[in-house]
Amino acid sequence: MGRQDGGPGVEPDPQRGSNRQTLKDLEDAAGELARAMGLPGPRGQAQREALILAARRALDAPDLAGVNLKAPEWDSHRAELDELLAAGTALSKVRAEFGPVLTPEAWDQDAAQVREILAEAGGHRTRLLSGRYRQARSALSQMCVSSRPSELEGQLAILDAIIESQEHGRVIARHLPLGVLLFGESRITGPRVWPGLEAITRWRRDIGDEIGGGSIPSGLLDYLETDQSPAPLLPMVRTLEEMSAAHRSHSDSVSVKLEAARRDLLDLGMRNPLLNYRLLRSRGVEVQGHTPQDIVAALEEEDRAAVLLPETGPEDGLGESGGQRRRDLQLTTVHPAAELDRRLLSTYRLANSFIQEQGVNTLFLALGMLRWRDGGANQETRLAPLVLLPVSLDRVNLRGRFRLRHTGDDPESNVSLREKLRLEFGVALQELPEADSLDTGAYFDSVAEAVHGLDGWTVDREQVALGFFSFSKFLMYRDLDVENWPGDASPAEHPIIGALLEDGFDEPPPLVDDDDNLDSVLAPGDTYQVVDADGSQTLTLLDVNQG
Repeated sequence: MGRQDGGPGVEPDPQRGSNRQTLKDLEDAAGELARAMGLPGPRGQAQREALILAARRALDAPDLAGVNLKAPEWDSHRAELDELLAAGTALSKVRAEFGPVLTPEAWDQDAAQVREILAEAGGHRTRLLSGRYRQARSALSQMCVSSRPSELEGQLAILDAIIESQEHGRVIARHLPLGVLLFGESRITGPRVWPGLEAITRWRRDIGDEIGGGSIPSGLLDYLETDQSPAPLLPMVRTLEEMSAAHRSHSDSVSVKLEAARRDLLDLGMRNPLLNYRLLRSRGVEVQGHTPQDIVAALEEEDRAAVLLPETGPEDGLGESGGQRRRDLQLTTVHPAAELDRRLLSTYRLANSFIQEQGVNTLFLALGMLRWRDGGANQETRLAPLVLLPVSLDRVNLRGRFRLRHTGDDPESNVSLREKLRLEFGVALQELPEADSLDTGAYFDSVAEAVHGLDGWTVDREQVALGFFSFSKFLMYRDLDVENWPGDASPAEHPIIGALLEDGFDEPPPLVDDDDNLDSVLAPGDTYQVVDADGSQTLTLLDVNQG
């Protein structure tokens, strides 16, 4: 038996050890950055990326001195904060535009009455004879740093600015306690602070959304409320980003190979009965005259069973009580009585054999079929089950009828069919929705809609068959799905998977080489195998014992 350092199909790689070291160095660099930020050490690629993003957010943060980042009012008083910031920003613009022409005291004057008098008398030729008009013009002159505008339009614009400023001031005063709580009292004084407060608010809301979505750790807010500068984080972030990018290419390679191995588990060839169903010569049964929904509804009832009848209908006797026959669901098949008995007996024995030898149930009721064409030269029409209900087949005595029962396990959609159609036809079939009761009609509708427009593809909503369908490989297919793994345990970073698919196994040197005389180094009396082993098998056992 030849020795091989790599995994199946993997050439020995002198750099395989460096890949493992790279991952360790990456974890060390991530741990160092996490400690600097007071965050838990990340586990896995997703958490490392979240840590890098958190550090970048800290480096890009505005000046946050005195800001209460963890206050719940950022979310609970969002509308009030928006009103405060809008009023403050508008006030800043008004003051910036009219501040050069108005005295500081003008912003507190009663400009509304002055505006009313000027607007009312502005169009009358006798306005100069009015004492109220002359007093209003004098009041406006006192508000202005230099001479007042000569035109009425300019005068009214100045007064409107004062009135608008006072309205914004009242809004600010109403929400000022909220602003002081969030930004601190020193930050919220003066008309020039509002653009900065708006920037802080946008930044804080983006951070809140990212924390809520799980893309960065919530502990970032604790770090940002400290007085330490984030500048020392920059070299650590850059180092971690470079190492992470280098490792990502290795992980991507493992992921591609893993996904290819997953697809191979599905068996997308035409020998798979999940894609090309045919009634077996001596096993399985086809049912007629019953809709899938009626069968599901009956079998989901507690202690309800189905009896499979020949094409001629029920026969008398067989040692069953009348009450038992009334409780059972009578399912008529397409088979004559003698053939049905042989089929059920053979099916019963094989189903039990699978359970006893492999520990899995492979007996299912196929409910509904998709008639489809595989796109080959002959365009042969094939059948693929749509819904598979796990069932068991038993009988109380040798003279009794076989009874079919729902095992209680969830029904399955045809995952092999879904993957076949997705990869080769660009058709996306839905999974079965999670529900207390299966609605086969609605599911058949969704399948029919998905395949609409494909020539010769139809949904047979009435066909029901009892047969063997293996889902054991599907369980492995599902277990190897990256989406089903914890975020801190990507399969691409699992040492055994990485060694198997990409790096190879870094084995210690063997105790005995292939060319050595085995008997000279290992006496037959010192071997303790349970069964006999030849030379190559004994070498393998020695390597296993060595670790």
